[in-house]
Amino acid sequence: LATSSAINATLFGSAHLASQMATDSLAPKAFSFRRPRSNVPVVGIIVITALALTFTILGNLDIIASFSSMTFLLVSIVVTIANLRLRKKTSSNLTLIILGLVLMGVTVLTLAVYMAQNNLFNLIFTLCVYSLTGVTHVICEYTRRSYRMRTGKENGEIHDWGAQQGGYLGLP
Repeated sequence: LATSSAINATLFGSAHLASQMATDSLAPKAFSFRRPRSNVPVVGIIVITALALTFTILGNLDIIASFSSMTFLLVSIVVTIANLRLRKKTSSNLTLIILGLVLMGVTVLTLAVYMAQNNLFNLIFTLCVYSLTGVTHVICEYTRRSYRMRTGKENGEIHDWGAQQGGYLGLP
């Protein structure tokens, strides 16, 4: 039951995050579509579910656990760096922020060494997924900037074919 709850929370949380990113022109526009009656980000849920199924089919529990742990740590580091930059607004203690960054950095290195020693495939798989994500981000950012320079328009002004079709998936 706890695993199902965690999967459900992660799925919907990630889908809502992707939807908000699309609304802010930081992800493909299709992710911003929400089902009108329920406000559920349908495209995000479908894509994230497909990715989760792919991970499940291609890997095993060890890969999923290793990848999830590393991702959680890296996201925590990024959030902590954001807090470091905003520490005057958040009234955060610089010593605690630095201590947290050091401890998370050591933990990431420890996990990477553990993965390299015990199952190199998991480390390579994790690094490949991160690399693919980075390359995809660079391509999307380049495409967005290129479009803006060519047309003088922001992504939000792009012709929204989904709205004219009654929604991106034809859902009411």
